Amino acid sequence: MSELQSRCQLAQDLISNGAHLIDVRTEEEFQKDALSGAVNIPINILSQVPQILDKHSDIIVYCGTGARSKHAHDILDSHGFNNIYDLGSLNTLQFC
Repeated sequence: MSELQSRCQLAQDLISNGAHLIDVRTEEEFQKDALSGAVNIPINILSQVPQILDKHSDIIVYCGTGARSKHAHDILDSHGFNNIYDLGSLNTLQFC
C-alpha cells in the first residue's frame, strides 16, 4: 500500500468513527473547493477556538500545500490535543 493510500485509508477510518475534519485554509480557499464533510477553521483563528473541540477526539487537519496543516497540528498539540492527524495537501488528498 502506498503512502497516499495509507493516508486516505486512515482518514476514511477516522472520519467514519467521528473524527473532526478541519480545513485550515482561508474562507475564500475553502469556498472554492474542500473535502466533503470538512469544516473551515482558518489557521489564523485556530488558536482561539480549541475550547470548542474535545481534546480527546480525533482531529484531522489539511490545507493547500501541507505547511498550514503542519502549523495547525503544532497549535493543537500545544493546547493539549492528543489525537491530531495532519493529512497535508488538499491537492494530494483529492486523489483519495
